[in-house]
Amino acid sequence: MAPIRLIHGLFGSLSAPGILSGLGDATVLAPDLIGYGSYRNEAPTAWELAEQADRVASCLRERVDEPVDVVAHSVGGAIAVLFAGRHPKLTKSLTSIEGNLTLDDAFWSRRIATQELSEIAEEVEGFRADVAAWIGRAGVKPTPVALEIATQ
Repeated sequence: MAPIRLIHGLFGSLSAPGILSGLGDATVLAPDLIGYGSYRNEAPTAWELAEQADRVASCLRERVDEPVDVVAHSVGGAIAVLFAGRHPKLTKSLTSIEGNLTLDDAFWSRRIATQELSEIAEEVEGFRADVAAWIGRAGVKPTPVALEIATQ
């Protein structure tokens, strides 16, 4: 079985135990993208999705020496498509879950792109203040696993 490379979306990591445990004994790589988690301080003031795709490739080359099954969520879908196109020898397959491949798909990302950082931070703090209500508005039942993932 090929390793699985998870590519997260705008809200970050897919490395929560509730996600990873569902993938069984597979080798799963879920490092954060530029500007997230351990790479939070590496974020330049601006970067392109292609740079994210190249970072995915460099992280893979450090850890595995074979093509991977890429699974991506949200804006990670666009990064995954760019990754597969730019690094086909590293890509065995690609699965996009709710992938934002056009601006019409990226309804929230498109909206916040026009906002001030303080407005975005205020909205995100509202999500953090009541995670169950936030995911509930999106139609997600607030199970312990869903809350763990959304909180992370």
